Amino acid sequence: MSMLLMISLSGCAGNSVSFDLGNQSILSCSGNDIVDFELKTDSQTYEFHIRKDVKSQNEIVVNEIMNNNSVVRSYPNSSDTMFVLNANSEYIFINRTVGDAAASKVTFSTDKNRRIVAASKVQCK
Repeated sequence: MSMLLMISLSGCAGNSVSFDLGNQSILSCSGNDIVDFELKTDSQTYEFHIRKDVKSQNEIVVNEIMNNNSVVRSYPNSSDTMFVLNANSEYIFINRTVGDAAASKVTFSTDKNRRIVAASKVQCK
């Protein structure tokens, strides 16, 4: 009697993201959707989730972040449910979409006109 044992190993695509300065957007390095993520400032953290009516997004234009996503939690100011870029500020974007993969972070900063002018990771490796 012979027994056949099959094991399926599937790897995670991961949470790796980069920043496209030209388009002012966060990009998924794997091309997969960005569904669950955070944006942090020096004083506030926003947790986002893709809206139910949005089929997919592997790119997030930061100035249009509220078009496809909802703030599901913010702290310490829990009444802050809208996200707007501030002038001369620094932000940390953290992608946590794939739960069993390490979170991926990108830091970016804005100028006096609220335009993103620098980012920590501008290319996927």
